[in-house]
Amino acid sequence: MGPHPNMAGFKQMHEQLERIHRTERTQVLAALTPAHRALLASIVGNLAIAPDPDHKAAAARLDSALSPGEKSAVLAAHKTAMTQMHDAMHAMMAQMPQPQGSMHPRPARHERHTPSAGELVLMIASGHGGPHGMPFMGPPPGMQRYHNGPGMQGPPGPGMQGPPPPPAPAST
Repeated sequence: MGPHPNMAGFKQMHEQLERIHRTERTQVLAALTPAHRALLASIVGNLAIAPDPDHKAAAARLDSALSPGEKSAVLAAHKTAMTQMHDAMHAMMAQMPQPQGSMHPRPARHERHTPSAGELVLMIASGHGGPHGMPFMGPPPGMQRYHNGPGMQGPPGPGMQGPPPPPAPAST
């Protein structure tokens, strides 16, 4: 049976990441002029009711409206948040027990699209795709919720329910 994750530590890290996200959102919205916040609200509202929302066009519209100072503040807030999140994740990983003899390969670095200020404002304000437009970050590899299912280890933790027990055989 492998090591069990520190669920309290994972919860604490998740709360820290949420605080970082809220701070970033507050900074990004504060960087916008009142007119640009109103434009953002209009764009997000239109995307919400559009039969076929065009996020690229919406981000381009924001990019063309934002001043250089607004763009700079948005990009700086995002960079700071990403650095803080990265550091928090690495600190958590360093505290996790590693099974004897395990070697976790480093994930390959992929070329990533660097979002524009307009894309970031739209993603952060609308919550599109989770924090920062990224997919839900979930637990790191090896930290998935443990349960008694095939291929999983250990008993369910507090608040985690396994599958219901099979029905008792009928007596005849």
